[in-house]
Amino acid sequence: MTKNTELTTVKAGELQVAGLGADLALMDELIQTTAYLKRIQLYSKGKAIDTGKIGPGNYGIHGTEDIKCLGDEIDIFPLCMRSKAIDSSDRDAIVITYDAKSAEFQRIKETSDVQDSGCQWGFAFLVYERSTDEFYEFFCGTTSARFEVANIAAFLPKTPAQVEALTKELGHAPQAAGPCTLKRRYLENKAKDWGWFVPVTHPCSTPFKGFDPVKANEQIAKFEAMEGSKVEKAPDDESQRAR
Repeated sequence: MTKNTELTTVKAGELQVAGLGADLALMDELIQTTAYLKRIQLYSKGKAIDTGKIGPGNYGIHGTEDIKCLGDEIDIFPLCMRSKAIDSSDRDAIVITYDAKSAEFQRIKETSDVQDSGCQWGFAFLVYERSTDEFYEFFCGTTSARFEVANIAAFLPKTPAQVEALTKELGHAPQAAGPCTLKRRYLENKAKDWGWFVPVTHPCSTPFKGFDPVKANEQIAKFEAMEGSKVEKAPDDESQRAR
């Protein structure tokens, strides 16, 4: 899917692989002015749907006052991935950590199994979205979404060493870095008579228009520079809590 008519092939080789040889000077500069990325999420239930801001089963860009609906499928280029855990039990003081080995992360992970705990853990992707020509976070923080993490991660940039290791492990060359299409699937819990939407990853063969590797590398550095244990204002929507 695309609204663009002028296309160009993304040169994934021009992208840095996050965490390997990142420009520390650039990170130091960006960390002084880092604003949290807007986020894309798949809306399934919650206040945003109840108030008519977006329909269920649609991807949307979360805003403070409104939500931009992107439809039921989007084309993205996954650029890097980080572990992430969120404790929003106190809606005025949300705790976020990116350190999967920390005690705080493990506490949130364990507590996430408790219903309505306000805790989530999973993996946050930095992605470039085609139709808006912008960078976003896409957080896979529910049980169902985490099942799709490996499929999205397959499209991430890789070092030559990683390609070699994956080829040996898989018995064939891994998925090349590049864009993919996120669609949705509806799951049902028939015993409880309710359901929810989950993301599903498909290859995207259409080249992206206007993709700037220099800007992408700057966003990768910014994404990697974001610190954990941050206190943020609670989001207005709770659809991410769906299983």
